Amino acid sequence: MLFAYVQLGDDGAEHLVGFFSLFPVAGHRGWWRGHRTVVLPDYQGLGIGNAMIEATAEQLWRREQKRFRATTLARSLIAHRRRHPQAWWLTMAPKMQAAVGKTSTIKGMASSVSSLMTTWVYVPDELRRHPSTSAKPGERR
Repeated sequence: MLFAYVQLGDDGAEHLVGFFSLFPVAGHRGWWRGHRTVVLPDYQGLGIGNAMIEATAEQLWRREQKRFRATTLARSLIAHRRRHPQAWWLTMAPKMQAAVGKTSTIKGMASSVSSLMTTWVYVPDELRRHPSTSAKPGERR
C-alpha cells in the first residue's frame, strides 16, 4: 500500500491525504494490478491519485521488472490516461450494450452494463524510450 502525504502551511508538517493499494494478478506472473485509490475530497483533482499510481507502477518496473495494469470506472483516471497514451495503453474499452432482461422505455436506447469500465496497462519510462523492447499486451516482442 502506498500513502500520499502533503505539506500544509509553513510548519512543514506532512498530512496523509490519500492511499493506493495493489495486488499481484492471479495467474499472470510478473504483473500487478491496482485495487483501490483514495484521495481525501479536499485534495481531489490535484493529480495526487494519478501521481501515486504512476510512481508505484514505475517503481515496480525499476526495482523488480514487474508490470502494472488497472481497471477503473473513475472518470478522472480515465481522462488522465487518455491524455497520456504514451504511458497508458487501453486494453479494454467501455462497451455499450443492452441490459439483459430489461426493456428501455425509449426505443433503441442502450444501457451500459459495464459503464465506463476500462482496463489500462502502464508503460514504464524505460520502455517508452526504447519502443523496440516493448509490446502491447498480446503482441510479441
